[in-house]
Amino acid sequence: MSNLHLLQNLGLYIEPNFLPADFCSKLLDLGQLAQAKPALVWTPGINQNLDLSEDNHQRKTEQIEFDDAIFIKLRQYFHAVKPKLEHHFHLQLKSFQNPLFYRYKIGSFFGAHRDRCDREDAPDFLRDRQVSTVIFLNQQQEESHRDLIDSAYCGGSLAFYGLIDDPRWQNFGFPVPSQPGMLVAFPSDRLHEVKKVTAGERYTIVSWFV
Repeated sequence: MSNLHLLQNLGLYIEPNFLPADFCSKLLDLGQLAQAKPALVWTPGINQNLDLSEDNHQRKTEQIEFDDAIFIKLRQYFHAVKPKLEHHFHLQLKSFQNPLFYRYKIGSFFGAHRDRCDREDAPDFLRDRQVSTVIFLNQQQEESHRDLIDSAYCGGSLAFYGLIDDPRWQNFGFPVPSQPGMLVAFPSDRLHEVKKVTAGERYTIVSWFV
């Protein structure tokens, strides 16, 4: 059984080639040239006014802005996958939050976290999330390879915790072997992280269904 099949059997929704190769290449070209800003987080007990803030101890990621044409095209893909996610997760989903474009340079990461927060003092957009989605835009390469291929990166694994309901597995992070254009979806309360990028740059599109 391949790693992807194992992860699907453990509850993740995985759709290879969700985005076509030419669209991924277009997004990569944009991401490599675009200006970016730090991605922010909401921290209970710190963001008392519901504002987001930069926290390099929890997250070191850059966010890139879309142009309108790409934003509209991405929304079409997310609309199309919504019925599949409803069937897979046995949920009725209303819509999805605007897709975001992230760049992880060498040393970038996102510590273990959940995309949904049920605290009463959490912002509505965090409380509303039901299903999280990540689209990989470029290839992850094994660090044992001597030369980095074009547009690839090392490290930066998306890893999930608690996929097996057994105390012996609770602290094991199952990594997702990324492929350009592949979509991974999971319940927004699932604990996960992005490990530190060690070479190249990692590019992803994310959104959350509500």
